[in-house]
Amino acid sequence: MEKLFEFGTAVSAGEFPKLVKCSWPLGKITFYRDQLVVNAVAEKYILKYADIDYIKANLLQVQIEHHNPDIIKSIWFNMIFLGNRIKKKVEEFGLPIVIK
Repeated sequence: MEKLFEFGTAVSAGEFPKLVKCSWPLGKITFYRDQLVVNAVAEKYILKYADIDYIKANLLQVQIEHHNPDIIKSIWFNMIFLGNRIKKKVEEFGLPIVIK
């Protein structure tokens, strides 16, 4: 599997009672040709691009909206300008992900 790009970030995933938090620089989001991997040290989530509805990005936070029932629903990244950086790379590599 060819890694295209990766960002270190703070990760928050899940909902009470199962909540996973990982601070920067230990948290990572890695993009491959057909999937992305969220690594929060204690947990790892692999999402195929076909399962991602969109990525919601603003100045301080990024949220992945997806419909894979096997992956925890709420996945957030907290890092200033991360959304802009992801959007540029998604466009550069022509990945099939909608950024809102």
